[in-house]
Amino acid sequence: MPDIRRSTKKLNPEQIRKLKAQAEQIDREDAAAIKTQGRAIFAHHERLRDILHALVAERKRQGLSLTDLAERTGIAKSNLSRLENSDNTTPNLDTLERYARAVGKTLRVELTDAA
Repeated sequence: MPDIRRSTKKLNPEQIRKLKAQAEQIDREDAAAIKTQGRAIFAHHERLRDILHALVAERKRQGLSLTDLAERTGIAKSNLSRLENSDNTTPNLDTLERYARAVGKTLRVELTDAA
């Protein structure tokens, strides 16, 4: 195996100061946009999780087990369990539609004018 030579460029204090100043400027300029984007993503995630929580409540109301749901949806029981119990999982629309059909519900996605 050949020797791998790595070179690292040494930065002097002035170069480091300039790079830090540039990073801080980028942070200041982009902070509002990044926060806005993060809030929108979080809101989207929460809407999907709210739908899922309503479906889980309906499954339990009907007395259906995860095994029953797995048979009706074709989704592995372990995946359904992870979906229901992990707040970090974001369900996709296909999964929510399959879940909804399995508990006798219809998921409706509506396109409206933006506010």
